Amino acid sequence: MQEGSTVVKESDHPTNYVSAPMEHDEEAGAQRKSKRAKIAPVGLQDYKCDPKVTSVQAIIPDLDQRFQLIEEKLQNEAEVLVLGGYAVTPAEFCDIAHRQSILPSGIVDALIGIVNRGSAANPKVAIYDTSLPVAIMEHHNRFVKTAVKDRVKLKFSNIPLVTPIPKVPERIYFPFNMDKQHWVGVCIDTKASTLNVFDCKTSLRSDSLLKKEFTPIANLIPYVLKHVGYTEANAVIKPFTVSRCKGIPQITAHTDAAVMTVLFIEAHAFDGLVGCKAVSTRLLPVASKQLAVKLWDYISA
Repeated sequence: MQEGSTVVKESDHPTNYVSAPMEHDEEAGAQRKSKRAKIAPVGLQDYKCDPKVTSVQAIIPDLDQRFQLIEEKLQNEAEVLVLGGYAVTPAEFCDIAHRQSILPSGIVDALIGIVNRGSAANPKVAIYDTSLPVAIMEHHNRFVKTAVKDRVKLKFSNIPLVTPIPKVPERIYFPFNMDKQHWVGVCIDTKASTLNVFDCKTSLRSDSLLKKEFTPIANLIPYVLKHVGYTEANAVIKPFTVSRCKGIPQITAHTDAAVMTVLFIEAHAFDGLVGCKAVSTRLLPVASKQLAVKLWDYISA
């Protein structure tokens, strides 16, 4: 190590670092003689966003110890009831943090419920669980069998969009499971008429196959929004554009997709695409364990 270099001590949490105090700030500043402005390389722009993740979701003190206590408590339990009355085994619950298998929709819906509670104060954002896309898809067969001129008259029952509302949300989020093998996040932009997909493993499907997967929802959603009063009565109805967001961090293990999807939805609701890019895979061990602890705290309250 060179003399005078800064000593950096890594803390218990991988997202927090503590630097040793500099005794001579003025001398340290004088060492840099170049008059050119400091500009971060383009390739490093995403990494500067990591602090935003911790600002949205502050690290729980003694996170590892708290999760260990949860595991010990669950050893004597046959099942755990999460949000919505969905029953899971202790192993399935702990797998939120361990990420050894593809999480079932009941657990993902419960995690989305926790995220939704944190974004309730933002009127521009509405976060739903998997019941929203399932309800929309139930009307697809009836939709395609109806003449185009008559589709505007269709009624959509059992769609879990909150009505009446004081203000139409600009962005509607929900998780989506493709073929029970892969989780992605979806953001419906009601202003731009687009359906944006957060995909953490783009190698599984090409852009054309992804668009084909979401075409039914993209065709139906403008009629659904009109029916529930989210769009003006005389607004022109046209299919939403399906777009896979670029620059989304990618995973190697497909079992990480569920937690990444929940984190993407939370981050995008707070800070848009910049927030999504901040959710790097190195944060997963802490972020997934924290989601498990938050869910446990909520269902135990």
